[in-house]
Amino acid sequence: MFSMLSGYMLVNAGPGAIINFFIILKELTLNQFAWSEDADYKEGVIFGLDMDMVHWILPAFGLNEDWKYYYKNLWKWGRQFL
Repeated sequence: MFSMLSGYMLVNAGPGAIINFFIILKELTLNQFAWSEDADYKEGVIFGLDMDMVHWILPAFGLNEDWKYYYKNLWKWGRQFL
């Protein structure tokens, strides 16, 4: 019974728990006593390590975070083929 319940929890609650863990880590990077944006810590950086999931996931698939990169390449492709 215990193994069935733990397997169920692992499949259904595991991915959400991992994502919530990263969200909590990202929120911990904010300075709670800062009165201005300049006094605040850089968002999403813990011990010099970027916790932004997009920063880690997109390059793994060969994608870029900057939308201007895609706009520029789409414009070049359109001028060449259209």
